[in-house]
Formats: sequence, structure tokens, C-alpha cells
Amino acid sequence: MKNCKTLYTLIVLGILAIAVSFNFSCSNGNKSNNSTEWKEGGKVLVKCGDVKMTESEVESALLTVPAARRDSIKKNPERYADFAQRLLTLKLGSSKALEKKVHETDDFKMKLNELDAMYNLQVKVALQEAYIKKEVMDRIIITDKEAKTFYNSNLALWEKREVSEIFISVSPNATKKDIKTKESLAFKVYYELNDKKTPWNEAVKRYSNSSDLIKNRNGSKGLIHRNSRKFPNIIIVEAFKLNEVNSSTKPISTKKGFYIIKLDKKIQFEEQQEQIKRVLTNKRVRNDRQEFMDNLKTAPFEFFIEGYDPNQPLLKTRPKNGPGKPKIKNIEIKKGK
Repeated sequence: MKNCKTLYTLIVLGILAIAVSFNFSCSNGNKSNNSTEWKEGGKVLVKCGDVKMTESEVESALLTVPAARRDSIKKNPERYADFAQRLLTLKLGSSKALEKKVHETDDFKMKLNELDAMYNLQVKVALQEAYIKKEVMDRIIITDKEAKTFYNSNLALWEKREVSEIFISVSPNATKKDIKTKESLAFKVYYELNDKKTPWNEAVKRYSNSSDLIKNRNGSKGLIHRNSRKFPNIIIVEAFKLNEVNSSTKPISTKKGFYIIKLDKKIQFEEQQEQIKRVLTNKRVRNDRQEFMDNLKTAPFEFFIEGYDPNQPLLKTRPKNGPGKPKIKNIEIKKGK
């Protein structure tokens, strides 16, 4: 009898193990299919041609939003419309990705394993991004010539130098005599350096009133460019007049005192070429991505949301260059094949 009970227990445990294994494999195997599906239901809130975003889809997506923000979106028709529009854009992108069988690629499958299966929206976003990467990002090629042209057109930001300083400070309450004394000291230091009577590092230790941090680095101020704010503009101008490494400027008078600037290194284009290519690539990605997504829209968006006026713009445009930021000149960048 005891053996029968033991056998029965083993059979039940075996069946349970098989059931659990089967459910797990089915769930795992259908993760991509279930997560990439859009389950329409209820009132249509916004549509683009034949593609529509329904109330059920929006409410389901809102569950992934923090409660406070979710309530704010629901109470504000404009925000609700913006949320619905973004979802419809995502639906257009992910649906096109499915049509192109992006979900069958190894890249997407690897990404899928990193995502939380609870949030189907993450899977849809990942699917769209994989599609954009394939159709946009992977096709962008920035040539050496394009990078060089961009560099030459934006020398104010990309012509860089490493410099060091010796700073002879002047008190805010200094008299004309005090200022003259400090100026004389600054020129004394300059001539000692120029005549190679005193090495730079010794002059920094002996004469400079820079901070201890800078003095411990032999006066190094690191990289500057023509729009740098590390120094007053008059110093930047004089620093870029230096052509030979280890040469230094004559004392430069400022409100705070006198500066002697030494050229440590000229940063060549070749040292920045890859960084410039990344900058241009990111710029192209932003532009081409938006153009790519716009081309997925087969018709204007139509809204059917109570309290929302579709004639009012959803998002306010922001200036690309904030106050005080230098404008960067654009150059034409050819698309790779």
C-alpha cells in the first residue's frame, strides 16, 4: 500500500512538472507574438488612414505610466491626445517592423530576452527601434571628407588647444602703483621664461597666484576653444595667436590681474575625427529618424477625443540653440547606400 502511494505521488509530480514545463515553453515561445500585438477595443481616439488607436489600447498603455502622471494625462485632453498620438506613431512603426519580419532577426530576439515580459509596450518600442536601426542608423556613413568640411566650418568649437597659465593677481582695491608693481613682476617672469632663465614649472611654483589645484598641475588649464569660457575673451584671442608649442604670451592685463599663457599642445583634426563623425552621425540619426517616421504616416492624424481641439498644436517647438550657445553651421551629408 505504501509503495502504491509513493508511485501515485511520483506520477502526480511528474504530470505537474510536464504541465509547468509546457506552459513555460508556450509562454516563452509566444512572448514575441503576444507582446507585439495591438488589442483594439472601444472607441477610436485617433487614426491615420486605416490604422487606428482605440480607447482600450490607450488605457492599457497608461498602466505603464506612474499613477500621478497617468491621472494628469487623463484629466488634460491635450496631454491625452498627445499620448494617444505617440502610441499611434508607435503602432505604425512596430506594425511596419512586423511586416518586414524584424521580429525574426537575431538582434531583436537578443533584445527581447533583456525585456520585462510584463510590459508589452517595451517590446513594441524595441521592435520599432530595431526597425529604425536597420533602415536608418545602419545606413548612415560619414566620410573623412565630410568630417573635415564640418571641422573647417566650425573652427570656433573644434580648433582646440591645451594651455597653461601663470596668474599674477591684483587686488580689487589696488592702487595704480600696486598695479604697476604687479605688471613689472609679470614682465619679469615673462622675460625669465623667454630667456630660459627659469623653467616653466619653477615659475609657476614661485610666482603664480593660481589655485593650488592648477599649480599642482604646473599651471595646466586643459583644453580651450575659441568660444571657451575658461578665460576672458582677450586671453583666448592671445592664446590662439601662439603657433609654437611651449611658447608663451606676453603678460595679458585683466581686471583680476595679469596672465601669461603657454601653449602646451595643438589638437589636430585627426585626433578629433572620430568624435566629429559621432556628432554628425547623431545629428543625422535625429533628422533621418524623424523623416523616416513621418514617411510611415499615410494620412493626416484624425482625432476623436472629447475636449480636445485638433486645430491646436500638441507640442510647442523649442529653439535648437539655447541662449548663449554658438550656432553650428550645417553641411550637406550624403546618405550611405
